[in-house]
Amino acid sequence: MPDSEDAAVTAGEAYRSRLRGLLDATSDVQALWSDGRWTTWGDVAHCAASAAQQLVALGIGPGDPVLLVLRNRPSAVAALLSCLMRRIPPVLMSYQQPQGQLVATAGALDVTAVILDREDYKGDLPQMLERMALPVVLVSSGSEVAVVVPPVPDDGIRITEGRSVDSSQVAMFVPTSGTTGTPKHVSLPWDRLPLGRESATRPAAGPEERPPVIQAMTMASITGVRSVLGAVGGGRSLLLLDRVDVDQWTKLVEHYGIRVGGLPPAAMRSMLDTKIPPDRLRSMRAWITGSAPLDPSLQAEFEEYFGVPVLVAYGSTETGGAVASWTLELHRDWRDSKLGSVGRANPGVTLEIRDESTDRPVSSGEPGILMARPAGSSTWVRTSDRALLDADDFLFVLGRADDVVIRGGFKVSLGDVEALFRQHPAVRDVGAVGLDDERLGQVPAVGVVLRTGAAVTPDQLREWAIERVVRYQVPKIAVLAELPMGATHKVNRSALRKILADAMQDQEKHVGSST
Repeated sequence: MPDSEDAAVTAGEAYRSRLRGLLDATSDVQALWSDGRWTTWGDVAHCAASAAQQLVALGIGPGDPVLLVLRNRPSAVAALLSCLMRRIPPVLMSYQQPQGQLVATAGALDVTAVILDREDYKGDLPQMLERMALPVVLVSSGSEVAVVVPPVPDDGIRITEGRSVDSSQVAMFVPTSGTTGTPKHVSLPWDRLPLGRESATRPAAGPEERPPVIQAMTMASITGVRSVLGAVGGGRSLLLLDRVDVDQWTKLVEHYGIRVGGLPPAAMRSMLDTKIPPDRLRSMRAWITGSAPLDPSLQAEFEEYFGVPVLVAYGSTETGGAVASWTLELHRDWRDSKLGSVGRANPGVTLEIRDESTDRPVSSGEPGILMARPAGSSTWVRTSDRALLDADDFLFVLGRADDVVIRGGFKVSLGDVEALFRQHPAVRDVGAVGLDDERLGQVPAVGVVLRTGAAVTPDQLREWAIERVVRYQVPKIAVLAELPMGATHKVNRSALRKILADAMQDQEKHVGSST
């Protein structure tokens, strides 16, 4: 067995052993907070055992993948842990995805069953799953028992068919962010799950003993599921929010004295715009963010206002989580000179920049495609990002490699277009896409969200841009109330492209009717 496979097997055994130690049905230690009430580790164990009982009754065992539709609720955590303990690889999916996409994913990945919250078993979904002959395990929003729909026959076990996965290697399947199209699912091996040597033996601790972890990002993402499993592996309690709610998040920071945590850049912008008093974050020693690109000017403004160091991290679903990040020590020594960087390679990680055409390594400071070799892995992962490593080994991400629009033969970087409009004092947020054009092939287009109280028109923004860049870089512009966001709080570019295409048509009709 290759070393990487051996490591995955060993890591899997260690993680499942840790879960068996934590899921004690007699434990009254507070584990999960949701909607104002606590669930104990004993409650979680009860719910996990109930879900396992239903899966066993369906004939589902190690290596049989199931589609796990997740909300940030105790029952979902219990179902996730139940699958992991029994080597049943869960295919993670957010409840926010359309029902049609849920069914398509179940079919494409040939799952053996679907696990979801009772609240999400509605509309056309029951009939759609019944037509696929897929059994459904329903879990309650709290930590009650799970049930199978339709029920298992009294005269025997239902044998569910589907593909088989080597669950000694693969822990789960995690969706990509889907910002440019339908999310793809990436297999996550056991050795990419967060479980340190110290935390593996630490007893479960309630919120009074150790500050809990606030979980606002969806568990159906690499950032969210690693955060949950890292907390669980360390025996720490979790505060579960069903969505990013800045006010509720801040209240939890105050109440529990949270020292380390963070939210996506869009939430950081909202906290500044609503002028949340800095004293409410007085317990925090570090703010961690990385689920979406962070504009350096936003970081500087946030740090100055709240007085909390912002530690940026970079990673992807394909790399199994963060591969580069800042630490407090790096922030102290390098922040002013390296603002805009996503930090240095994490311990055990190797980063390399390669030429986009030749696939050969480039010199320090030269841009190219970012390659990453995660800790403990012998395999290089080719990311979709352009980046550079400077002489001090700091990583600067320049944007997606596929974010270039060819406008009449001229290349326009959508990342550069977004960076341009972020400099405008009236703009709070911006997203750029390429739109098809009969004459030019494609043209850049941006949707801008204005700061509270700001008033500026697309024509005024266009004139402002013309003064700063060459003409072919000036995009079509629409002012939007909000940008469409995916479950991971990145701009959903597929949705934005449709919104902007419709907005441009409306603008053209308006111009035509006024002439």
